[in-house]
Amino acid sequence: IAAGGSHSCGIRSGKLYCWGSNSQGQLGNSGNATGNAPYLIGSGTDWLMVQADSFATCGIRSGGVAYCWGQGTSGELGTGNTQNANSPALVTGATGWTSIAVGQSSACGIRGGGLFCWGNNAGNRLAIGAGITTTSTPTQVGSAVTWTKVQSSGPHTCGLQGTALYCWGQGFNGQIGNGGFSTVTTPTQIDA
Repeated sequence: IAAGGSHSCGIRSGKLYCWGSNSQGQLGNSGNATGNAPYLIGSGTDWLMVQADSFATCGIRSGGVAYCWGQGTSGELGTGNTQNANSPALVTGATGWTSIAVGQSSACGIRGGGLFCWGNNAGNRLAIGAGITTTSTPTQVGSAVTWTKVQSSGPHTCGLQGTALYCWGQGFNGQIGNGGFSTVTTPTQIDA
């Protein structure tokens, strides 16, 4: 199950359902009608995971095929363009996605152990270079291929390489966990 800003999605027996606000197509029901009860999204019975933020949703189906839908104006759907999608749209790139996270106008995912991010790079939340403002295609973060999990929220992102925790992006509230309050442009290991 995933809870976005004003919508939610869940998987039951491999089927994907979404409900709530749909102003940007984030429910994925091929329209913009708000739903106060779960909508069945498509006919697929092989959904494995779903993640949501305020205006976008992403999910992974069997075979590691990733889809995103909803607001795409910053490239956060990873489809190679900046258009909204009101039904699941294929994320650019090969299959083999194992994890996906949706943040504020951005997303990150893991494929083949490599970490890829796309969308709005404000505060360097994508860790793909301080001079890049947006990207609409998944862009690899560094060269490590040992990433196992990623999570995004607002202007920062965290992930696991094995059991080691890394965070990056805006740290004005101390959310990076490195003892400071400044922006971190690359994954920084956090010691607990």
